Amino acid sequence: MEKIKEDIFEFTGGHRMLYEILQVLNRLDSAKSLSDLFDAEKPSSESLEKYLEEKIKFWINKLMVKN
Repeated sequence: MEKIKEDIFEFTGGHRMLYEILQVLNRLDSAKSLSDLFDAEKPSSESLEKYLEEKIKFWINKLMVKN
């Protein structure tokens, strides 16, 4: 993830994407499994796995648009 983060910054200057990736990295550091909720304080929050699936697709699409 760190390498991807650096590549995104160099390629797009995408500060928003970098912020989102940093949030995900921080959450992954504290998670016990991918089944954990992304936002532990919101019972309606998605699981980390689902959140990552959606965000990775979003980031890939953003990078493809820039290319």
